[in-house]
Amino acid sequence: MMTTCSLLDLNKDVLFLLASYLSIKDLGRLSQVCRQLCSFCNQDAVWRNDNKKRLLATSSNGKGKYPKLNLKEICRLSRNWENGLMKDVQLIKLKTQLLPHLQLQKGQLYVSHGENVHCYRIKNNGNISKNPVLVCSKHVHDICKFVVKDGHIVTGARDHQINIWKLTRGPNVQFVRTLSGHSLKVNCVDTHDSMVLSGSADKSWRLWSLEHDRCLLESEMSDRVLSVAINSWNKNIITGTSCINDHKPLDIWNIENGKHMLTLGSNFKMGAGVLDVQYEDANTVLSCGYDTYLRIWDTRSSRSCVREYEEVDDNALYCLQSNGGYLIATGSNRFGVVRLWDKRMTECLSKFYIGNKKSGSVYSLQFNLTNIYASLSHSIQTLDFSDCR
Repeated sequence: MMTTCSLLDLNKDVLFLLASYLSIKDLGRLSQVCRQLCSFCNQDAVWRNDNKKRLLATSSNGKGKYPKLNLKEICRLSRNWENGLMKDVQLIKLKTQLLPHLQLQKGQLYVSHGENVHCYRIKNNGNISKNPVLVCSKHVHDICKFVVKDGHIVTGARDHQINIWKLTRGPNVQFVRTLSGHSLKVNCVDTHDSMVLSGSADKSWRLWSLEHDRCLLESEMSDRVLSVAINSWNKNIITGTSCINDHKPLDIWNIENGKHMLTLGSNFKMGAGVLDVQYEDANTVLSCGYDTYLRIWDTRSSRSCVREYEEVDDNALYCLQSNGGYLIATGSNRFGVVRLWDKRMTECLSKFYIGNKKSGSVYSLQFNLTNIYASLSHSIQTLDFSDCR
């Protein structure tokens, strides 16, 4: 007499092996057979191989970064990003057109407008609270850049000054001090491990002590400093300049003695200023700017970049962000264009127009698993990838 064997009678290791050969549609159909198979199909082990191929995959498979979501949900969201399934939502309408900067930090969105920094709570649906939970106001002129890191808010402004606030318990901040030394506007700032790095239009960068009102290191440059970043893994910093007098705008400096260590690339076109630069890991640098290129650098080899992507519409790239895996997002200087780049591809993956047809530059952007947040001169927008199934 023949005996019948159901899938549920098989060993779990065999089931996982079988599931690895199924497409996403087949896994969906399998989960609809019964409750037990539905529970099986929701396990991370079933989706781990698929997740490694996805755009949102990170070195921790996304799980360490988003512990509240299972890999099945992360894979679903990743497909929305890859297929451009999203909705554009206006979060804040700005009455005065300026150059707002923004940053995501622990479920909160920090936004600068004029001489103030506002903090908004992010709701479960990706929108923000109607009113800010805190406001930092100490400058007398517009803020150019700010950074929220290590329990502090550091701002650089057109009044030549750098202000530091300490985040306290609850939605409160405590003003710490003002750092003065630059003779022109402070274009960029970064902070790490009790240090503040600033770059200015006075053609210099300075390294400050976060705990004391004194400059630790400074260096004069040939051009205006437009972007800076501190390497949190190694003891060095990177600066990006306007590339007018010196056609090598990217330089790496020793954080202990201020000596020049390395120049990235050579023979940049005149005016190919670097507007944003970030360390992705100890040896990988991302940069973008006026010459319309997004570049990936390996600091162990300075002759040329590892890979470069061109903005095909010939727009300057004002800002960038990476998830540490395959995904890089950039903001352009015209028409509110946000582009998604996949490191495994040679061309742009997706292109989105944020806001209305009259939208201008995307001055700053940040993203998490479900949303891209972008600042335009007239509004703060979000692209929501969570509800598009």
